[in-house]
Amino acid sequence: MPTSTMSIFAYFYSQENDTPNKNQFKVCNPLEVMQNQEKTTYSCSDYLNETTPSGKMIDQTCRDKMTNWCFELVDFLQLSQRTVFMAMSYLDRYLSSGSKVAVNSIHNREEYQLATMTSLYLAIKLHEPIKLNIPTYIHVCNDTRSPDQYTTMENNILNVLNWRLNGPTTFCFLEHFFDSIPSTIFSNSTLSTGHSGLETLLTLSKLYAKLTLNDYYFALVKPSVTALCCISIAMQRIPPCLFNKSDQEAFFSVLSSQINIDLNCLDVREGTKQLENLVMRLPENESELSLLPTQQSMKDTKVDSSSSIKSTNVLQNSSPVCVSRDER
Repeated sequence: MPTSTMSIFAYFYSQENDTPNKNQFKVCNPLEVMQNQEKTTYSCSDYLNETTPSGKMIDQTCRDKMTNWCFELVDFLQLSQRTVFMAMSYLDRYLSSGSKVAVNSIHNREEYQLATMTSLYLAIKLHEPIKLNIPTYIHVCNDTRSPDQYTTMENNILNVLNWRLNGPTTFCFLEHFFDSIPSTIFSNSTLSTGHSGLETLLTLSKLYAKLTLNDYYFALVKPSVTALCCISIAMQRIPPCLFNKSDQEAFFSVLSSQINIDLNCLDVREGTKQLENLVMRLPENESELSLLPTQQSMKDTKVDSSSSIKSTNVLQNSSPVCVSRDER
């Protein structure tokens, strides 16, 4: 299954005449369709501030902890980090729905934890080429809930989201943005890791995108805008010898011609400032370039579609984070 519904061109039927003909179909730019989706079906509301406070109500710290847990589990299972972006999209839209079950998850931290874990399970099941059933997932997570609790939550999420599970995320927009940029217009300088300037910019942008997923502020920002903020911060930190001023101008020139977003609009400026604050809080000894993977590890892990994760495969290693009732 593709990582985004818009991995191919979308076709729309014109309603001008009752009888279709070949001139009644037009091909839309996938980025345009993705931008329309993020403004409508896949948008999120400010559910933390729109909900009446209560004693066990979740907060930004809860979201941050569970996002970190999702990344740790995905790394433990050697899956793609883009799956966490999809899972958090499910979760934020579920909590934004205003439905009774969603409001209960906002007011009950145990239910919120279950909603997050189930969202990740759904994302893994739909977007990863592995077979993972609920009992095995519970075992990997060291959780004490029953499979029925996960099944109920899964049905709640699916029904609330109306089975819309393939929307655009920040990760999707980054990949589509960079796919639209011809590498031939840039210089050919590379790092010792083998990265070209464009590859390094994309990798740094994805690192910053991971930071935004931990910040509730960006749950309310359109993913396309968040992707531009990540690129802006990454551009400031990439070595000039690798991506010079001419390369930067060429990049933004091509990008601005591909998307319907003012690169200097208020949303981008404010989002970039917010992300800058997040980056400034990183440990001083943590260099972004030192976090770049090697050329070999840049490639996504290939998992055979027939492979599965079984309880016997994980008995020798415990989950990186134990999720139990005592830790809520």
